[in-house]
Amino acid sequence: MKLVKYIFVLLTVVLPSCVHDNTSLCPDERNGKIQIQIKVPELTGTRAETIVNHAAHEYDIDRENLYVFVFNDKGGSGDNDTFMYYTQPVQELAHPDNPTTRKYSITLQKSEDSTEKQKLVFIANCTDEVEALLADPDRYTLTKKDLFAKLQFGIKAWGTQDPIPMWGESPRSVVVTYSTKGGDFGMIDMLFAVARVDVAVKANGDYTEADGLSHFVLKYAEIRNARTRGYVVPRPAAQFNGSVVKYPSTVPEADGNQILAAGTGETTTAFSIAGRFFMHEADNKNSTNDMRAFLLIGGYYTAQGEPQNTTVMSYYRIDFYDRSKPGVNAVDYLDVLRGHRYMVNITGADGPGYPTPEEAAGSVTTKMNTKVEVWNTNGLVTGITGDYALSVSQPEFSFDGAARGDTDTDNKVDIFTDYAEGWKVRAITDVTGGTEIPAGWLSVDKSGGDPYATTALSVNVTEYNSATQRYGRIYIEAGKWTYIINVEQKQD
Repeated sequence: MKLVKYIFVLLTVVLPSCVHDNTSLCPDERNGKIQIQIKVPELTGTRAETIVNHAAHEYDIDRENLYVFVFNDKGGSGDNDTFMYYTQPVQELAHPDNPTTRKYSITLQKSEDSTEKQKLVFIANCTDEVEALLADPDRYTLTKKDLFAKLQFGIKAWGTQDPIPMWGESPRSVVVTYSTKGGDFGMIDMLFAVARVDVAVKANGDYTEADGLSHFVLKYAEIRNARTRGYVVPRPAAQFNGSVVKYPSTVPEADGNQILAAGTGETTTAFSIAGRFFMHEADNKNSTNDMRAFLLIGGYYTAQGEPQNTTVMSYYRIDFYDRSKPGVNAVDYLDVLRGHRYMVNITGADGPGYPTPEEAAGSVTTKMNTKVEVWNTNGLVTGITGDYALSVSQPEFSFDGAARGDTDTDNKVDIFTDYAEGWKVRAITDVTGGTEIPAGWLSVDKSGGDPYATTALSVNVTEYNSATQRYGRIYIEAGKWTYIINVEQKQD
């Protein structure tokens, strides 16, 4: 099941010791502990599932690696907000039911007056870079935009070791008083600072497994023109909205020729490479063919009627572009965006590729039949085929014990397809006991929707007075695409 993990940070006002920085502004009477909720994304097919003996997940956050930057909100876009101080969690509270759900307590300074509105920016999993920024003598004179322009990080082997850098910002600014509650700041969505790329041959499920093809065996894959550095916080031009970025944030001076390589030896099957590629954002729409980020794969191609090839490698270039549109025009190329997962499915090969990687890299055509799915881990999830797309705005719901109905607001999911016959709800099941059966407690308000229109679906549940979690699935279907919405409910 694809889950969204939560970290809770509630408010109780106390008189602790000073927070970091600005010590002249933080006598004890100005401080208060606050707990505030942040939502952490998790990609389907985590590294714990795809890499042997590796326990870390993409969404992991250690208390020591979580920093909260506090800014004085100057209004407008927020780019001109000024840095006030930073703080870190002072306590981690264990969650009795779920070890991946944690609670943190952080310390905030009380606002000096009603004009000092505080905005919180959470940065996780890039401690060295944050510490260097906090040592910058100009940090108090720079605007938020200029300060975070300095917060950059290099690519590393997240596929085998560290949790991924994340960023999140409170949707509301608050005049902090002794009555301030964590909920006053709103829900903070944490967003991955990198994108993930998976590749599979005739993939099934979430791309951690694949069926393979008789005439092509995947042996190697690499990403070319990957950026060597990226921003932790999206730049203003990214047009970040809630939990979605529209445009990439790329470091102008960063070298764009890094190669990220991975073979099939460390994957779950010989037909897929999942959880190995994590890359910075790439501006493919505005780049030339020799500078666009792309996937280069190698493997054994066998022509029909020929003995199985197990020695001669063929190489193919696969670009990131929207295959629902005819041709390959510049406007069809897909930018690589943070917080997205790009799943490249090799569905067939029309002929041998190039004899060397460099020849394949310099090509503009490919004999490989592919489709690229793009998942926004915090927002719209889109599957793209050669003919149509199916988009779902929320992959899962986690409800308390209260009933939800058509008039509630926290149980809505937006669905879009350009499939000519529209989309439909194929099935609703209960999977609490490990076996799928009809779910009497879970329902929806409509059976389907028309094409070329975004339709809101209400996910309804009955009242549930048990501390034992129950699970359900809603199957959304458009043509040959099926998307599963996972639902869980438990009395708090």
